[in-house]
Amino acid sequence: MIKVNSEIGKLKKVLVHRPGKEVERLYPEIYERLLFDGIMFAEKAQEEHDIFTSKMREAGIEVFYIEELVAETIDSKPALKELFVDKYIELANIKNENVKKEIKEFLLSFDDNLELVKASIAGVKKTEISPKFENKLSDHVEKYKDYPFYIDPIPNILFQRDPIASIFDGINIHNMNRETRKREKLYYLFIFENNEKFKNLNIHLSPESQGTIEGGDILVINKETIFVGISERTTAKAVEELSEVLFKKYDHLKRVIGIEIPHEHATMHLDTVLTQVDRKLFSIDPDMYKKNYTYYEITRKGLKVFKNKEIIKLLQKYVDPEVELLLVGGGDMVRAKREQ
Repeated sequence: MIKVNSEIGKLKKVLVHRPGKEVERLYPEIYERLLFDGIMFAEKAQEEHDIFTSKMREAGIEVFYIEELVAETIDSKPALKELFVDKYIELANIKNENVKKEIKEFLLSFDDNLELVKASIAGVKKTEISPKFENKLSDHVEKYKDYPFYIDPIPNILFQRDPIASIFDGINIHNMNRETRKREKLYYLFIFENNEKFKNLNIHLSPESQGTIEGGDILVINKETIFVGISERTTAKAVEELSEVLFKKYDHLKRVIGIEIPHEHATMHLDTVLTQVDRKLFSIDPDMYKKNYTYYEITRKGLKVFKNKEIIKLLQKYVDPEVELLLVGGGDMVRAKREQ
């Protein structure tokens, strides 16, 4: 089912999430906590999402929705419904037993499993349940805490490229860097372990890996070369773990290139500053184009370190001597940052 040997091959299947109630529950005070930069309007986001997915279908691409796959899995094996809810509550790290009990009853009350999955992504507001509190300090603080959620929404599930990544004939399920995103693994583990569509799936990395890694840092250049950003979200340890796993599985893989980029929000992933768009063409952030970087070549023989190198030299060496760069925003720094 999975075969990804480059960033630019013909796309046949895609996994998406249609924005829902979770984006309507964002407000300025929780942007930083939930890793969002601004308010999204669900109706407009859904309209744009539907246009995008319809264009993909017109191009012959099969579109899968993560929420539908989870619901389909529960529909086919009803006994999994309670297991899904229990795992969801466990990952929410709720301490109060009465709150956990009420949330479980609330979620199990959904007869439609698709609505259950959507509700889990939307989070659980305090107004949606009425747990009993005892006359204890911890209960009193929990009851009157000025925060509207017992379980936060999961708006970042919109970005399907980060929690998983397809490499060759297998997939990573990532140990995400930020606490609020670690809950997303539930949905992928659930379908990959229980849905017949993904039986015998070849999994490279699991969320139990030591290093943190996100899909936006992984660029599959070709069958011989993979680029991985060492970034705000992806650690050097994760690059080592991924390299070790892939070298054992694939004789055709010759090298993994770790590219160290600034550990900042604006450059959180490699694909925010460098993206392959054709065999010899990459789009690049103007700021990245101007600077030199350190990169690490990992092979079966060991490690080579290259310091203070231009990105164009790296691409010419590992991709094609005639590679070209397309400056994002036409090279205008303001336009580039807005497009990033």
